[in-house]
Amino acid sequence: MEKTHAIQTAIHFASEQGYNVSLYQVRASVQGGHWQVQFQRRLDSDKPSPGDFFTVLVNSATATVQAFFPGK
Repeated sequence: MEKTHAIQTAIHFASEQGYNVSLYQVRASVQGGHWQVQFQRRLDSDKPSPGDFFTVLVNSATATVQAFFPGK
């Protein structure tokens, strides 16, 4: 699975969860058999709030979401 496909899978999942993904910067890195796709809200201030970041793990073999970690 390529990086762009992993990001698109994570974006689709996040959108289904109610996140407006256009408000977030997205970064992805592969670790083992998973893509770790991190979403960081573009902030006007330096102090993040709950929901300003979250991570979606995408299985690189099956192209499915394996886990979702909301920010605290």
